[in-house]
Amino acid sequence: MSRAAQTARTLDTPLRTQTADFRDLTDVAGEFDAVISCDNAIPRLLDDVEVDLAVSQMPGKLRPGGLLVISTRDYDRALRERPATAPPVDMPGPPRRIFVRLHEWDAPGSPLYTVRFLILTQEDAGWRVTDHAARYRALPAAQLTGSAGRAGLIDVRWLTAAQAGFHQPVMVAQRPR
Repeated sequence: MSRAAQTARTLDTPLRTQTADFRDLTDVAGEFDAVISCDNAIPRLLDDVEVDLAVSQMPGKLRPGGLLVISTRDYDRALRERPATAPPVDMPGPPRRIFVRLHEWDAPGSPLYTVRFLILTQEDAGWRVTDHAARYRALPAAQLTGSAGRAGLIDVRWLTAAQAGFHQPVMVAQRPR
């Protein structure tokens, strides 16, 4: 069961969910109160055309007045600071696991980077390390806001992570009524 479905069940709230490739939502039937793309999914699209394509698909799946919700890392800050790492996350377990995130930026002016997730797992004989990599594009808030506007969405606003009660900033936009 998905996290969203579990939360809805706990709150005794009906919820219909569907997973889809946000670049092509033609096979998704119906309209929804909200379309949600969280946890830095949109920045996996590495060029402007793909970002605009994905965002342009979403308003057509919203009911009039429906909300588009997108969360991303704070890329305005990341582009200024160009961090090499993020703080490690220690999960006590068992087994104890430590997550380390490395950022390998392509070049000084490039918004492209590879994230390496190193997962250290404590075992009887020592630590086992697994490495997972993913490509991202640092997507400034103004750029994503522009994509939402070009898609016909209105009242585009950004919430800080603290305001949203989430671990990332959140963009919220509305389909006109």
